[in-house]
Amino acid sequence: MGTQDENEPPKRLDERLQAPGLVFVAIGIHWRSRLSDLTMNTALAEEWETDFTSWDITNRTISLSNPTKHKVSLSDGTARFLIESAVGYDTATGQIPRLYEHLRQSNREETPGLIETQYLRPLTGSFPDSVRSLGSQLLNDGFPTSVDFTMTDFAYMMDMDVDGKWFQLNIGVVRAHEIHQRVRARNLVHFPEVATFCNVSHWWSVEEGQAETSMEAVMNQTLDVGRRVIGELEQANE
Repeated sequence: MGTQDENEPPKRLDERLQAPGLVFVAIGIHWRSRLSDLTMNTALAEEWETDFTSWDITNRTISLSNPTKHKVSLSDGTARFLIESAVGYDTATGQIPRLYEHLRQSNREETPGLIETQYLRPLTGSFPDSVRSLGSQLLNDGFPTSVDFTMTDFAYMMDMDVDGKWFQLNIGVVRAHEIHQRVRARNLVHFPEVATFCNVSHWWSVEEGQAETSMEAVMNQTLDVGRRVIGELEQANE
């Protein structure tokens, strides 16, 4: 992962990952839960204590958060990393290998994961016009032409097979007061009157690589799909 000069202002998440419009990343890791999960999760929380300003335990779920808009939830069989900043992303990608080390020590066999990337793209047109424009794009049999895929489902969202891997697109048009219903990022300051939201989700498994060492490759492929789709929407509205 790259480092940042102390004199440089902190990069935004979309700048750090070179993904215009990216405002939120969620990374979920899942395993077969056991009674010992609370012990393992508590040990992880203690290791990561310096990375967070607050943490709480409620009903076997440990929640950690800090001002850099990075939150982690550890519970039985699940770890969820919710990221809204470049610093949060770099911190999370350093923590995930430690989670996998603990899982290996506990002889966990299956640890599939889910990456979700959320984009927000301001529009200049009115809400009705934007809905009509986006609708005509989504109902085009060739969309998105920038990604080589086979469509497996479509109903306000699209399931895609990209090189044998499952991805899901969820795309729509929102007004300012509806943004938080579709985009989970909470650090947004300026709300466009009308915007396109685009969520890209991808399940991965250990079989695709060496767990934590393949994390960056999996993330890059997910970002690439989102980058291509957002770029295609931009071109269509120029």
